[in-house]
Amino acid sequence: LFLLEFMRLSEKRTFVNYLIKGVNIGLSFSTKYQVFVILPFILVHFYNSWLNGKLNWKKLFRPAFFGGLIVAATVFVILNPYFFIHLDTAVRQMTDTANKYAMGKNSLNLYPLWYFYNIDYGPLELLVAGLGIIVALKKYLKKATILLSILVPFFYAFFYYSNRGFYVRNFITIAPLILIFAGVG
Repeated sequence: LFLLEFMRLSEKRTFVNYLIKGVNIGLSFSTKYQVFVILPFILVHFYNSWLNGKLNWKKLFRPAFFGGLIVAATVFVILNPYFFIHLDTAVRQMTDTANKYAMGKNSLNLYPLWYFYNIDYGPLELLVAGLGIIVALKKYLKKATILLSILVPFFYAFFYYSNRGFYVRNFITIAPLILIFAGVG
């Protein structure tokens, strides 16, 4: 549903759709503190601001975009009051998590690929998903780019920037996206 709303926003650029996306971002970020949810919103907004082969600066700074960001922040604050009431505890827990996940590791971790290949998807499904990415980029460029705006930073974070790929439970958030590309393939 989250991604369908991005598709809707790319087709119907109304103020209300921007606000609805803000609610979706706030809900998603409140569920799992991952910044990947904001990237498609920014990308779709750039698509919406790109007219006749160039960036329309007036549309880029339209109030609807900033309204969506404000709504996202408001939803997060409403759903996570403990985060701000006990900010010192929240920061300490997030620091502990960042240390546990070895954030800033900056070395290639191939375990997630091994896991995808041998356990989660298998060689055929992984190959078909890779082919699906190529087909989708050729046939459905805008939609594929929106999906990849979540996958690419996710893979960077889990395969290189951190040791989070060791915790395979984190892959559940992107499994539907990989399966969408496999379906396209």
